[in-house]
Amino acid sequence: MSNAGTPLSALIVEDSVSDAGLVVRQLERGGFAVSHERVDSTEAMRAALQKQDWDIVLSDFNIPGFGAGQALDVLHQSGHDIPCIVISGVIQEATAVELMRMGAHDYLMKGELARLVPAVQRELAEARDRAEHRRAQQAVIAREREISGILENMQDVYFRVDLQGHFLLLSSSAHRLYGYDSHEDMMGACAADLYAKQEDRAKLLQELSAKGYVYDYEGAACKKDGSNFWVSINAQYFRDEKGEAKGMEGVVRDISERRAAQTKILKLSRMYAALSECNEAIVRCSNQEELFQSICRSVVEAAATDFAWIGLVNSSSGMVLPVAHFGVGDEYIRDIQISTIAGDPFGEGPTGMAIREDRPYWCRDFVNDPRTEPWHERAKTYGWRSSAVLPLHRKGVAVGALTLYLDRIARQTSPFRAERIARTSKVSFLLFSPLFPLRCTQNM
Repeated sequence: MSNAGTPLSALIVEDSVSDAGLVVRQLERGGFAVSHERVDSTEAMRAALQKQDWDIVLSDFNIPGFGAGQALDVLHQSGHDIPCIVISGVIQEATAVELMRMGAHDYLMKGELARLVPAVQRELAEARDRAEHRRAQQAVIAREREISGILENMQDVYFRVDLQGHFLLLSSSAHRLYGYDSHEDMMGACAADLYAKQEDRAKLLQELSAKGYVYDYEGAACKKDGSNFWVSINAQYFRDEKGEAKGMEGVVRDISERRAAQTKILKLSRMYAALSECNEAIVRCSNQEELFQSICRSVVEAAATDFAWIGLVNSSSGMVLPVAHFGVGDEYIRDIQISTIAGDPFGEGPTGMAIREDRPYWCRDFVNDPRTEPWHERAKTYGWRSSAVLPLHRKGVAVGALTLYLDRIARQTSPFRAERIARTSKVSFLLFSPLFPLRCTQNM
């Protein structure tokens, strides 16, 4: 290898000026452009190492009060990775081995300086390799820190699993989203346990296998406590250098609020569809009985409720008498007792209170509400869990009610939410519009 003009900064540990000169001339004959400094004590060597960077350290084995052993200690303490070659007049093999153990990279005799240039060339090349390896490691560490910072602060969940579904990497948000006690706790889980329905996982894997990626795959996820929530998943395979799939990685996003908003919009659309049906019924129906029946049908079919009925108040007894209904629940209203009189056990339920207090009333947990106790068994027969009641008016007076039932406990986003019931109050006008004045029997 040609060294013509190659700069070389050499720190020479030597008490003899002439011996140091021999070393420098040997390096220059080998083609190096040498800049050097000679030191012969601990203090001088420390100062030289602090002053500048050196390409190589060339140390005499034995210097009065100093030597190769001490030089290696000083070099090690400095933290610099500089190759060190020991040059000696006489050295025992055991001593040479000990020096190598202490960190010397090579040793040679002063009478064999012809080996010096090749030894320096080799050590400089290895030093460059070590430096490049350190830079690569530092780049990897910096990248890992960057990725760790991103994963630490992202709200979505990043995941990487092997082909068996064992987690290899998870962002910090994962255990919070899925309700695990800690990051370590969730790392011990299996990806399959996070699906509320295994068929959702099977469909995702099938799509992933077919296309190589999955985008915005929606499904129900399962928290550690067993509760479910909606997620959207983007995923792809990660592969080795041969292109073989080694696992799956991607991002999970909680879309519970988005799904709730979509559900709310759907339910509002159904309710508006029911109102539209009511408008059409006004035009289409030829009598009040037909109109009432059409309204009940529209509420069940368009608003996705389970059962609806209209009842009118008997003015003498204060009892609410069914006059129309639709849905599965004929037996529910047969011989049903509902009063509008305060204090009457049959007058404290949703229908009686809605008429008496002239306001919409919704009951979110029908079969457990104490006010609905007289009708619990009837409701359980049909699996109804919640209800809503809309008072109906004639000339400003509540004279009846439209009552709806649903087969699940109503939440804040249910079709029985306050503003939705308020919007449905248009039905009151439709039912008792001038086109169909209320016809009361003699006992009403």
